[in-house]
Amino acid sequence: MEEYSDRDQYDNNYEEMEPYTVKSAGLKYGLYLGVVSIVLSVLQFMAMGGSGSYILMGASVLIAVIAIVFAHNEFKRNNEGFMSYGEGLGIGVLVSIISGTISGAFGILYRTVIDPDFNQKVLESTRRTLEDSGAYNEAQIEQVLEMSQKFSTPGVSLLIALLSSAIVGLLMSLIISAITKNTRPMFD
Repeated sequence: MEEYSDRDQYDNNYEEMEPYTVKSAGLKYGLYLGVVSIVLSVLQFMAMGGSGSYILMGASVLIAVIAIVFAHNEFKRNNEGFMSYGEGLGIGVLVSIISGTISGAFGILYRTVIDPDFNQKVLESTRRTLEDSGAYNEAQIEQVLEMSQKFSTPGVSLLIALLSSAIVGLLMSLIISAITKNTRPMFD
């Protein structure tokens, strides 16, 4: 009869575990950030009828930075404390794309199912803002509103959400990864 020590059990479990990858960290924290983004969107829709709030936009950016830092820290914790700059960049961009997809899909759901009059409300609000500014004539206001309608279709909205989240995620990750990286020594 063979006896196994705790160390043997640990070694067997360790060999069976899959490595913690860029994809693992990016997906996990992208999902978390996507859910938080939905909550912030709901707050924005409820509080301001969907109009931009600098406080909520600032909170969104701060929360995205925190999510990327947490993803980097978890990646390093599961990889002997190491993460290259490229791995950090990949994690950050993946977090941003996943959360952008989730929040973009929610935005479409909100605008088409939950509040189908949302786009019309935004157009009316935009018209009032442009008229109140006095800087635009009626023809210019109509052009702005026509262009706004083209960009508010579900497909275009999702594409814009994906592109903007990828670009902002890349820019944030360029900086965050430079700070959080811990490259494995070459001669270890």
